[in-house]
Amino acid sequence: MEPSTTTAITNQRTITVSGLGRNAVTPDVAQVMLGVQSENRDLTTAQQEANQTMHAIIGTLREQGVPEERIKTINYTVSIQRDHTKPDAPITDFQVAHVLQIKIKPIVDLGAILNAAVARGANVIHGAQFMVENPEAALRQAREQAMQEVRAKAEQLATLAGVSLGPPLTILESLNQPFPIHVMAPPAVRLAHTPSPAVVPIQPGESELVVNVTVSYAIA
Repeated sequence: MEPSTTTAITNQRTITVSGLGRNAVTPDVAQVMLGVQSENRDLTTAQQEANQTMHAIIGTLREQGVPEERIKTINYTVSIQRDHTKPDAPITDFQVAHVLQIKIKPIVDLGAILNAAVARGANVIHGAQFMVENPEAALRQAREQAMQEVRAKAEQLATLAGVSLGPPLTILESLNQPFPIHVMAPPAVRLAHTPSPAVVPIQPGESELVVNVTVSYAIA
């Protein structure tokens, strides 16, 4: 039975069309990685310095209104520094890095939060990503638009060909979600040495979400 079934599907007369749905969206969540990097000839001292600074950073994040569930450690490393050009060179320093990932909503608060963290000792900022926290509603609208375009095209082609449009046999969807949007944050060291740093200007802008739908209809 399988060969005949396959042949029937393969020989089915179809009309295949594609449609696009577009929806402009504005990111509403910023995600940024920031932390502290400490160096010292003594490992214990380097760890203590990093820990003390990180406690201060976390404290100011909470003071700025960042919920605890939006703050998490994503990296904690201890590395050694030595002259690698010399064999068996002694260790010159220990480097301790502790990096957090934080999510900030609304995005307008990001600049002030970065400045506050730098003021409390943050000297590592990997940049920011702008995202839409819940893109489902925008996706639904774009999908509906794409399907309306598909149906209109298929009906027009069927009319021009003098045939009747049957049910859809296959539906394929592809998404173009322009998230996350990456931006570079100003270097933390430069901010830290500014006597009265201005709030970092953040502009998330607007992006376009695109849904592409391809449908094959049977010709009745």
